Amino acid sequence: MRLEEHPYKKKFSAEIEGVATVRSDDDEKIYLLKLDNEPSQQLCHRHVLFRPESLVFGGHFQKKSRHSSGLVYTPSLEEFVLRRDPTHKAMLGRLYGFPQDRSLDKMILRNEELFVLAYCRIT
Repeated sequence: MRLEEHPYKKKFSAEIEGVATVRSDDDEKIYLLKLDNEPSQQLCHRHVLFRPESLVFGGHFQKKSRHSSGLVYTPSLEEFVLRRDPTHKAMLGRLYGFPQDRSLDKMILRNEELFVLAYCRIT
């Protein structure tokens, strides 16, 4: 993972710990990630949320979008990591912070509780 809008520019890894639910967001998956020590100190958060926004296919972007036919394409972190298509070069998205007093076992949040930490790239 690499942060694009934050002074921390080194690549680092993060562990996927689960999926969070954000009320009033059309059941969109937001992933709970546990950060490595150094980036967590820089961001002041041990756990963050990742919302996938687009995939990079060899220089071309496939954004999540709503089509007039009602179909929705949403990038999936599980598919990107576990069943990776060799044409997928990277996944782009936002890292969000949330109140630190929230229990990690039932991550049901409201949109108002999230705040953007950085735009990131997962390779």
